[in-house]
Amino acid sequence: MKNENELFIEALTFIESELYFDAINFFKVICKNFEKSDLVDDCYLNVGICYMKLNLFDKAIENFNIVINEYPDSKLTSISSN
Repeated sequence: MKNENELFIEALTFIESELYFDAINFFKVICKNFEKSDLVDDCYLNVGICYMKLNLFDKAIENFNIVINEYPDSKLTSISSN
């Protein structure tokens, strides 16, 4: 199995190719299998961004709220709350 960094890079590659559902799946795998990783808050933020690109705004907001509520000390929290 790939480590979280490899999966994260692959997910970003999917975003660049506009394969947002594939990217979401990879980010969710990181969140599930690497719960303690420093990348988890980044994953939730990127999932939210992918959902925005897909015009699924409710799901985007859900993921941004996860960053805000579960990772209040994250540098990404200020991005998510804007």
